[in-house]
Amino acid sequence: MPTKPIRLTDVAKAAGVSHGTASNVFSRPAIVREEVRERVLAAAHKLGYGGPDPKGRLLRAGKVNAIGVAAAWPLSYFFEDPFARVFDNSAMVPRLYLRVTKLELHEPVAKDVEASIAVSFVSDYKGPTGVYATYVTFQPNIKGSFEDAVSWMKKAYIEGEYQGRIITDFDQTRTTFPEARLALSRVMDRLVSRGTLRETIELMHATAHVDSYFDEIDRRDLLLNRQNAPRTKIFISYSHAAERETGWVGRIRTHIEGLVHASDMEVWDDTRIEPGEKWRERIQEAIDRTRIAILVLTADFQASKFIRDAELPLLLEAAEAEGATILCVYGSQFHLSGPMERLLKYQFVNQLEEPLQALGKPARESVYAKLAAAVEKAMPRA
Repeated sequence: MPTKPIRLTDVAKAAGVSHGTASNVFSRPAIVREEVRERVLAAAHKLGYGGPDPKGRLLRAGKVNAIGVAAAWPLSYFFEDPFARVFDNSAMVPRLYLRVTKLELHEPVAKDVEASIAVSFVSDYKGPTGVYATYVTFQPNIKGSFEDAVSWMKKAYIEGEYQGRIITDFDQTRTTFPEARLALSRVMDRLVSRGTLRETIELMHATAHVDSYFDEIDRRDLLLNRQNAPRTKIFISYSHAAERETGWVGRIRTHIEGLVHASDMEVWDDTRIEPGEKWRERIQEAIDRTRIAILVLTADFQASKFIRDAELPLLLEAAEAEGATILCVYGSQFHLSGPMERLLKYQFVNQLEEPLQALGKPARESVYAKLAAAVEKAMPRA
């Protein structure tokens, strides 16, 4: 005859306490007096009761506090090697959507978290020009780890050891390598031509062998140009919304034009783009030849998605990799944040407390003259 299982009610009866008190001994012992707690535990030991059945507790609560995940691949494929997903036949990294019904606060536990940056690059270090892929890991919780990883992979590893050039930036959320021919963040923001988009989709879906794919383009054209194109442009970056109200860029252009008439330099802003021209490509071409960049900073400038995600990263790349000069002018007071904070290490012609918007005409003209002097200093000597 099977033995009747011992229940918590039996323990409570043997210890001479209520069912609730016996339950608290096992679930919240801190609120039970020590002598009562010891009496209940002694009764449980004598009866052979090991504690409440977890299944019963879950049935009473009506939930299991667990998350189910359905995946077509082993879960280790998602967590062990984040770079492995890049070479799958899907263009998008899968996303898990979770329904959270309860949150509990716990003391934070320090953990070493690693993330990765992935690129493909072209190099002729073996002789014939070839296409290669690589990645580097960094720790997001350590300040400067991301910047150090990007710098090492680009300058020391790809451009240094392999004399190569990055052609695909696999970061979908931001432009880490502005010089990449195929940058997924630009694809997702619709900042690429249809032809480049088609090539990117073909690469991500792996519909062609990598060698035959790159046979369709001249791989040698993707290598670093040993004879860099001359940088002869003074590029003015600004917000159209602010310029319509103020006319600051027009006055800046007037002050600078007189400096360049006897040189090979050219003042350039997007008013030079003719109707019908592909304006994104024209801006890209101008930045590629920029020696001096003038940034007229306003809240509208920072709010512009195109400036923030496309134009500014390319200008900063020109400064950091090619030695272009960045000159910043505060048009209005606003808080620099996000990617814009990178500008703080460059030269500011005026102070945040004295933006153009707060100055009278004579004081603004003085700022323009100071800017022109900085431009003249940065221009190549004849």
